[in-house]
Amino acid sequence: MSTPLDPIPTRPYAIVMLLTGGLALGLGVFISRALGGEGTTLLAVGGALLACVLLSVIPMLGRPLVTPDNWGIVVLGVSLGRTLLALGAMAIFVEMSGMPRRPVVIPLLTCTLVLMVAEAATAVWLLSRRDRLRSITPDHRISMEGTTH
Repeated sequence: MSTPLDPIPTRPYAIVMLLTGGLALGLGVFISRALGGEGTTLLAVGGALLACVLLSVIPMLGRPLVTPDNWGIVVLGVSLGRTLLALGAMAIFVEMSGMPRRPVVIPLLTCTLVLMVAEAATAVWLLSRRDRLRSITPDHRISMEGTTH
């Protein structure tokens, strides 16, 4: 019988995603404006990126949706959802609404990639840290709950 997994500390994940989300939003609007985006285009890019950032809340929801056993899979699912959201937003904005392609596509792709890299790196760090702590003998095992690093 295997021992239950320690929960993933959500504080480091939340901090990284909050900082990266703010960076992605600002960077996306800046890139769009630099490429000629105006008014509605800037609003659309900012709104789509905000929706992509808000998806980062899902891995922090906890039980019953997110458990220590499936946390990594949930992060992967959020990343997939973010990609589909960004692609759908690009299609709607460019093909259906007639917005200029470059000020929409380039910032959405760039900032979605920034979010995904930060999220994946944080997930790998937290999961590998839990595995390292789990491999310590039971007498010296340290719980991850409440840790901030």
